Amino acid sequence: MFESILERILKNYLGRFINGVDSNNLHLGVWKGDVRVENVSIRSDVLDNLECAVRIKASNIGSLSMKVPWTKLSSMPV
Repeated sequence: MFESILERILKNYLGRFINGVDSNNLHLGVWKGDVRVENVSIRSDVLDNLECAVRIKASNIGSLSMKVPWTKLSSMPV
C-alpha cells in the first residue's frame, strides 16, 4: 500500500521534470530507500521558467538512482 502511494507521488513530482515516468521504469525498494528510474528523458520545457540561455533539444537518461533513508528521516540528513 505504501509503495503504491509513494509511486503515485513520485510519478506526479518527477513528471514535472522528466518524460516517460511510469510503473514499468520506476523501481522502488521502499524500506531499503532505493528509488530508480530508467530510460526516461528530461522535458524540453524545464528550463523555460529559469530564463536561461540554454535550451534542451534532446535528452536521454539511462538510469537515475536515489537513496532515501526512510527509516532514519528524523536522525539522518536527506
